[in-house]
Amino acid sequence: MAPLRLFFPPPQNWPDFETLTASTAERVYNPHSVDIVGRSGQYQGGLDLWISGLEIGIQCKRHLKLDPNGLPRPGGSLNAKELRTAVEETDNGPWPLKKFILATTAPASADLVLAAHVLSKERAELDRCSVTIWFWDQFVNHLNNYDPLARHYYENVLQIRSDDDQDRKIIDVVTRAFFRPAFEDPIDKEHGDNFKQALEDTVHALNTGERIDRNQRHTFEAAHGGRSAVLKDDWRQKLDELYDEVALLRQTFALAIKQNKIVMHSGYLQPLDPITEQFINEHRHAIQAGARQLRQDAGLP
Repeated sequence: MAPLRLFFPPPQNWPDFETLTASTAERVYNPHSVDIVGRSGQYQGGLDLWISGLEIGIQCKRHLKLDPNGLPRPGGSLNAKELRTAVEETDNGPWPLKKFILATTAPASADLVLAAHVLSKERAELDRCSVTIWFWDQFVNHLNNYDPLARHYYENVLQIRSDDDQDRKIIDVVTRAFFRPAFEDPIDKEHGDNFKQALEDTVHALNTGERIDRNQRHTFEAAHGGRSAVLKDDWRQKLDELYDEVALLRQTFALAIKQNKIVMHSGYLQPLDPITEQFINEHRHAIQAGARQLRQDAGLP
């Protein structure tokens, strides 16, 4: 009997996908070492990973698609133009490449395999590196065929073993979006633009399970699907209630700005109406208390 083969969902976090790709490359190209090229925000010459001694460079792309609720999840399509753009970015970089690999959470595509083959032939005539694509299907094969890789990432790193574990992972990531100055500092201590962006980012976290870095504007932590993906009814309902409360807070804040009950002074918020100020301060604390209670209900610290 053939061994049971499992499907592994792509990592929600981009850093998890990068490190999974690095570990997979270490298995494929053993004993050559795989180095991570810089960090997010630094110039990387079109590469995320570099395999020294073989002159192989890897760029990681975590593509998104929409689930039945219209929310983003890994696995969206990749096109030939993106492939060409990715490899051409390395032509002006410092890397003496012999092979370029585009690692993606997108599903396998015969058209893209052909596009990579044609592109490799074109580049060979120009004495430039060949092009290969690692689709998510290939990662699944490696995870099925190499148990230490699967155990490390899907038990130790992602720490998902059951439906409740998945729910807890979502709640853990999403509720941490509430423990920030936008829900803690008095409104007259808040910078207007930062406060508005923090509320938008909190709604994004609730809807998608993705937390966004305030400065770099990239996803640094995520859990599959956000509030709509939570299976336990009570927990999902409490996340929906948190969403409604944040929506009310945003509406109240927008109306207060429009009616000049809160004004901006040197970028910072200056409440002019004590009742509005009190409501916003108390409502934010109540929202945070609700998030803390949900964590407690889910058995999270």
